[in-house]
Amino acid sequence: ELHAYFSCRRWFASKTPVYDSEKWADVRQHWNDFRDEDARKYPVSEGEPEWAYQYTADEFDPPTIPFFAGGAKGRGLKASRDISEGELAFKATNNTVVFTHGHTWRKFLFSLYERNGEPYDSGTACDVLVWSWVQPIEEDGPLVIVADLDNG
Repeated sequence: ELHAYFSCRRWFASKTPVYDSEKWADVRQHWNDFRDEDARKYPVSEGEPEWAYQYTADEFDPPTIPFFAGGAKGRGLKASRDISEGELAFKATNNTVVFTHGHTWRKFLFSLYERNGEPYDSGTACDVLVWSWVQPIEEDGPLVIVADLDNG
């Protein structure tokens, strides 16, 4: 199990940091490098969907800020200002990445974990692991793995 392999229990037992813009930029740069290298090594056959891609080129400035709630609650988001009823608080953006194959998602997690050599980066691998979710992108479409590489 990936959670055990990456020692996520130990990572989440400690006070985990809230990612700053520099950390997110580093994770996104690693994602771009990974995607480019993976596409070069394993080209997708004609007519097949990309194995991993950015959801959109759009940007969105959410009315939230990251914070550390402490204790078992850990990290999260809170409103940075009053939010009106019906106002959009989340939107998939250029920092939303989609994996159409679970194997590619697992390779990305391992690449995060091993990218700097020893000591391995359990924290980033565990964070992306638990911050990923499965959903169809299109109504009645296939399930894909989605992760946001920003504070939401």
